[in-house]
Amino acid sequence: MTRLGALFLLFNLSACLLARNAFAQPTIFLVRHAERATTSGRIPSDTGLSTTGKVRAQDLAQELKDAKITAIYTTEYERTKETAIPLASSLDPKS
Repeated sequence: MTRLGALFLLFNLSACLLARNAFAQPTIFLVRHAERATTSGRIPSDTGLSTTGKVRAQDLAQELKDAKITAIYTTEYERTKETAIPLASSLDPKS
């Protein structure tokens, strides 16, 4: 193979790899909050997670730890934040 042929092959291979990465689709995980703690009364309140919900949040973090997540968004409710905390902590030990 000539030097020009090798450069042409390398250029084409690089272009294919760059094009593949340019068209990569992001993956979005949509997660509902885990089980919330029970409340008395009929008006919903901003309760945190139940014991079962905390276990489920830990399981979620374990399941998604290698999913290359780059951002986590929650609502203002305590239960949604508590669902996200274990995963956020596994991604960034400083949090």
